Amino acid sequence: KRRSQLKYEAGYNDDTEKVRAAILAAAKREPGTLHDPAPDVFINAYKDSSVEYCINIWFSITTYWDSVHRMNSLVREEFERHGVHMTYQHVNVHMMEG
Repeated sequence: KRRSQLKYEAGYNDDTEKVRAAILAAAKREPGTLHDPAPDVFINAYKDSSVEYCINIWFSITTYWDSVHRMNSLVREEFERHGVHMTYQHVNVHMMEG
């Protein structure tokens, strides 16, 4: 077995528990996920435009890369299903009159 630490970013307005639930739902759907030890999701960093979440997850060595690639797709699907917004680098500009 081999451990991977995958990183995903969500918006600051997204509920932490919803983000965690979405990532864990993706891990549950991925057939290559080993559940002992159980996957663990945590906040890794507060970035300029997003909150970075990590999942420590174990996969079978024979399916490792396929599992990693599928996880990326599954997380995107689960974010959509859970109403979590994938974000990107951006700057908010506030214009004031007067």
